Amino acid sequence: MSFNCKYCKREFTTERTINVHMCSQKRRFVDQDLTHVRLAFRTYQKFYEINMQQAKVKTYEDFATSKYYAGFVKFGRKMVNEELLEPEKYAEHLIRESVKLSDWTKDAVYDFYLKDLIKKEPAQRGIERSIKCMESWAQEKDHSWNNYFREVSPQLAIHHIRGGKISPWFIFLSESGQDLWSNLNDEQINLIKDIADPVFWRRIFLKNTEEVTLVQDIVEASNL
Repeated sequence: MSFNCKYCKREFTTERTINVHMCSQKRRFVDQDLTHVRLAFRTYQKFYEINMQQAKVKTYEDFATSKYYAGFVKFGRKMVNEELLEPEKYAEHLIRESVKLSDWTKDAVYDFYLKDLIKKEPAQRGIERSIKCMESWAQEKDHSWNNYFREVSPQLAIHHIRGGKISPWFIFLSESGQDLWSNLNDEQINLIKDIADPVFWRRIFLKNTEEVTLVQDIVEASNL
């Protein structure tokens, strides 16, 4: 009696050997509940949904046997491991802009998207994301979230700003945010100036006075 792997069709002489066997195709099915693989699968479905609107919904089996599996999983892994912003919205942007799948994990492609997103998004969206980041920091450090700008290390603040997790709306419209900015040296400012350019954001504030008032009210109420 022999046993065949339903994934790679390899033949085994005992049930024990086939149970411990792990071919690459079987691995894809074993891994289907991993966070980055789930994201990759949803993105794969979205790709076909946008580009082939009349096609039937793709199944996980379609995905696991696709020649594009590795590319989508590589994208999902990067988004999850690096905790990049709004991965599904970013994926939809890549699909609609017809960016080659092989370029989806390139830092330069994501950085361009992120800078554009931060500069164009409504203040409310940036503030909500900033508060979420501050609360996560506060929980980890056992501090109050509204003391973020007063107590965070410059290195971590720069990391958060470069990652889009702390919005220039908060940096430049709060006293503690401005204090943090004034304490950064030239080298540190150059690392984030493409996202938090004071000249650019001054123009944004002048054009969006209602949003400025909204942010200032939040800042005052939070004692930020």
